[in-house]
Amino acid sequence: MAKKVLVLTEVKNNAFKKSTLEVLSKACELRSGNELELSALYLGATNPPDLSVLGKHGCGKCFIAVDPSLGNYNPELYTKVLTDLLSTYQPDLVLASFGALYKDLVPKVATRLHSGAVSDCVDLQWDGADLIATRPIYAGKILQRVKVTANGTKFYLARPNVFPVAEHATTCEPVTFAPNLQGLEPKAIVAEVRRGTSQVPDLTEAPIIVSGGRALKSAENFSILEGLAALLNAPVGASRAACDAGYREHIWQVGQTGKVVNPVFYLAAGISGAIQHLAGMKTSKYIVAINTDPEAPIFKIASLGVVGDLFKILPELTKKVRAIVG
Repeated sequence: MAKKVLVLTEVKNNAFKKSTLEVLSKACELRSGNELELSALYLGATNPPDLSVLGKHGCGKCFIAVDPSLGNYNPELYTKVLTDLLSTYQPDLVLASFGALYKDLVPKVATRLHSGAVSDCVDLQWDGADLIATRPIYAGKILQRVKVTANGTKFYLARPNVFPVAEHATTCEPVTFAPNLQGLEPKAIVAEVRRGTSQVPDLTEAPIIVSGGRALKSAENFSILEGLAALLNAPVGASRAACDAGYREHIWQVGQTGKVVNPVFYLAAGISGAIQHLAGMKTSKYIVAINTDPEAPIFKIASLGVVGDLFKILPELTKKVRAIVG
């Protein structure tokens, strides 16, 4: 009998997020040599975006749960709807992106179903009939292989930007799932959501990140990084030391106690490379570090290290990039 795999989708600006397509692509890869029935779930207040996008990446069916109360994430409502669907559909595996939404929701649902969840997965592979997840622990010093041994539905959350997006064209069939929220009165409701006007990607999903450390010396000096980042359509991150010093808001902190990122390109300017920071970005594909200290730990993991004054190097680098991008 084919295993049933359910991918939990996320939507931003009326489009399925890239992290959702990454998880779908990995699920399709897991079908190789295995019988898998691949479906997705959309939760929201309005109809979903174009489902052909999901079909393009291998999803054959999408459960659609629409209710006016599901417009903004509410833990109680979302937990009820997802638990009801899983109890009805009973998938063997649930896959989702390890972002803010599902790192909060999935453990709640897994607990209700007396199952288990593996978070921050950087690889998923079969070992016989078992799905084995690889995840970093101890600030990334060790890669741990984990499987969920509980009976029933098993949950795996994948780190964004780890799995490549690939096309596996099929037709995605919509299936309506009516949420039963009668009599459920949440203890808290979202009164208002204020969104920033910036169009740059979130740190956890950005393919390019430009980050600065305490060596920038002030919040005003982060404008040096902002000019370069604007040319690259990249967010500006910061080390914990820079955030603690007030140079940058903590929502932009990269590190073990900030945001764990996995971009294709990471520029670390004036960041020495404390273990807390390395744990949040060491899996980046290419790392360029600029620091005056040739013994800085960041150079041990950097693809390219530049020993020098960032206040001289960054303006020149910005000029070069501007000439290239026009």
